[in-house]
Amino acid sequence: MEINDRIINVYMSAMVLTKFPPNPDRPDIVGCENLVLAWTKTY
Repeated sequence: MEINDRIINVYMSAMVLTKFPPNPDRPDIVGCENLVLAWTKTY
């Protein structure tokens, strides 16, 4: 959760699929886990 001025942002962790493996030593992993914006509210 992030609060700036009058804006509240809620992030969630999600698996983001990539075209190429992020780690060349592990080709079986096809994505990485990132934070994505799930909800925002301005007051």
